[in-house]
Amino acid sequence: ISISFPLQTSSTYDLSLEPLWALVDASKSTYSILSTKIEIILKKASPGQKWASLESTGPAAQLAIEPSVGIGGGKSEEKTNEKASVDETKTKTATAPAYPTSSRTGPKDWDKFASDMKDDDEGGDEVNAFFKKLYAGASDDTKRAMMKSYQESNGTALSTNWAEVGSGPVKVHPPDGMVAKKWDE
Repeated sequence: ISISFPLQTSSTYDLSLEPLWALVDASKSTYSILSTKIEIILKKASPGQKWASLESTGPAAQLAIEPSVGIGGGKSEEKTNEKASVDETKTKTATAPAYPTSSRTGPKDWDKFASDMKDDDEGGDEVNAFFKKLYAGASDDTKRAMMKSYQESNGTALSTNWAEVGSGPVKVHPPDGMVAKKWDE
């Protein structure tokens, strides 16, 4: 990427980012010119790929000729944009960037955490797993009783007996020392 535009001091600002870490999708990338800034949004050709930095330290492996758009909005002469190819060794050995942290236990690998959460079939603590299993194996009347008692009691009661719950409204039973209030009070 090469950017050049005139400044108010009658000099020119030039910025060249070559080569980029990996390929970008030029058709989905956008730019906007505002009074205070020029904003360039680059879309990665391979979404989800981690870039250690904006620029690559190696030479550009692929050259692509694309028309560039000048500041005035019209097409300028064609220029050569250097794009780094998606190198197999780069994607295999690239690690997530290390961000500053104030955690006492050190930085967290959130990608590993997310993959661990996907592997966890129960999802959550043991109590949550128990209620999921209870609800999944229940009859239709038991499910209906559980939903009605929980909703009508504002989460303070859970019953599996439809004969008891179906006969009338379920009362709110707040914990000891607490008072149940409506939202509009």
